[in-house]
Amino acid sequence: MAYIPWTRFEGDTEEAKWNGWENGPGASKGELKTEGKNGYWSGQVNMFDYAKVQPGLRKIFDFEPGTTLYFHFNYRIPSAPSEYFYMTITDPDRLAANQIAVETTTPVNTWVKIQERLLYLPPKKEVWIGFTGSRNLSPFAIEFDDIYFGPKL
Repeated sequence: MAYIPWTRFEGDTEEAKWNGWENGPGASKGELKTEGKNGYWSGQVNMFDYAKVQPGLRKIFDFEPGTTLYFHFNYRIPSAPSEYFYMTITDPDRLAANQIAVETTTPVNTWVKIQERLLYLPPKKEVWIGFTGSRNLSPFAIEFDDIYFGPKL
């Protein structure tokens, strides 16, 4: 699939809505939902091995390996997790990673915007939005929208 940097989970076809993203083993029940005209991804985090990054969403891009990319996205948690965890943006070998802490005090049912961050990718074209924590957590819901991976805006 051609590399399209921005994913809003909207479009005329399922392929266009997903824009190459797939569910990973770190999330179950991953599906596209809508609120009015807004499309977004919704799934349940399964943090069954806290020592490893568990990808909730993953995508294979067609950019040149080793490319410097910037990313940002919105996320929402419908209810507070029982403990803090990290969203980890990385590659399958975890050679490049960027972690975002999600605390038990993170606002629920509110879209939280992750500001633009730099992610340098080694020779891999696959990107994971995954989860890690201090220990295994009970499954909980999370949602993503407006995912951008590309050149600096």
